[in-house]
Order: sequence, then structure tokens, then C-alpha cells
Amino acid sequence: MTRFRTNPLQTQLTIAFTLFALTTTTVATAQNRTRFEGAKRSKTTVVATKATKPSSTAKPAPAVKATDPDDESTINLTLETGDEELDHTLAADEDTIGKSRAALEANGPRSGRVGVNSKLISRAIAYRGSRYVFGASGNNGVFDCSSFVQHLMRGEGVSLPRTAREQFQVGKRLSRNELQPGDVVFFAGTYRAGISHVGMYVGNGMFVHAASSKRGVVMDPLDLPYYNGKYAGARRYK
Repeated sequence: MTRFRTNPLQTQLTIAFTLFALTTTTVATAQNRTRFEGAKRSKTTVVATKATKPSSTAKPAPAVKATDPDDESTINLTLETGDEELDHTLAADEDTIGKSRAALEANGPRSGRVGVNSKLISRAIAYRGSRYVFGASGNNGVFDCSSFVQHLMRGEGVSLPRTAREQFQVGKRLSRNELQPGDVVFFAGTYRAGISHVGMYVGNGMFVHAASSKRGVVMDPLDLPYYNGKYAGARRYK
């Protein structure tokens, strides 16, 4: 039998190669484990991120509804707030106002144009107590401020635009000390900026107008603080 001798150098090389193979396998295994665990962590992070998104069933906060300045209820509320100011003024000066009204009704308006517009003034005063509805055209005796003036002037053969703002743009401009019965007076800032109210001057410092849903058609002094502060001018149409 032939025996193989073991070369010490070959033995050492074999051991070295085996150790190198084991080390390489261990490192590769560790790297693969790291990649795998890293992938798991990344996936978990994505899932966690998705979980924090707001639910699609969450209800949005209700929108705040803006107040429309041309809405009928808004306008009536604003005018009636003015009525409360007027009621306070009327209560404080009722004796003076009462005397002015009584003088006007007993003796008629005092001015140089009484003969020209006496029927117009009588008609205007006769409408006191008529209903006010914002936007009403004057049918069935129901008015808003501008349709009331439009209706009165139509009876005199004068055609006026529909709104107070439009009526303010036509006719002869007058200063306050030129007012005569039958002239039309305008006010600004009653329920919105700009020309917003109109009535007819009937003499003795008084004017007739469709005031609001609370008051209807009434006769008031021009120098009441509420109207005096909002007075914007006057026009003559005939």
C-alpha cells in the first residue's frame, strides 16, 4: 500500500481557504439580513405614513354665508334699525312734529308752487298708511321708496326710472333751501352706500315716503337727525 504524505504547506493553504470561505459567507449573510430588515423598515414607514392621512369621510368646516346687502330681509332689518332711531326722535319731539303735521294738513304747504303741485301733494299725503315691501312696483297700493315716487310722478305725466339711484341722475338739481312742495328728496347710506332712499317734499319741512316694512308710507320732518344726517340732495321733475 502506498501512503500519501501530507504536505504541511498544502494543509495550511486548505485551512486558510476554508476560513476565508466561511468569513465571506458570514459577511454576505449579514449584508443580506441588513438589506432585508432595511426593506422591512422602509415598508413599515410607508404604511405608517399612509395611516396618518386624514380620513376621506371627515366633514369640512361649514362655510360662513355672506350677508347680501341687496337681500330683502337684510334691507328691511337695516331700515327698521333706522326706524328705532326715528321712534326715539319722534317720541322726543312729538309736540313739534305734531304741530307741523297739523299745520300742513289744515293749511296746506306754504310755498310759491302750492298752486302748481297742490293735487300732487294731496295725493302723496293720502297714501300714508300704505304698505311697504322692498321691490314692490306700486300695484295694489304696495310700494317701496322709489316706486312710491315713481307712481306719484306718473300721475303728473312724468316718467321716472325705477330705482332711487337712477332717479337721482335725472331732473333739475336743487339746493336744500330751494325746496318746494312736489320736489323729490334723496338720502344716502340708509341700508347701503350711495343713494338708497327717496321721498317727496310736501312743505313745512316735511316729506312723505315709503319708509320700511314696519312703518309703511309716512310723513316725517326732514330735520330729524336720522334723515338730516343722510340727506344727499333734491331734484325737480316738473
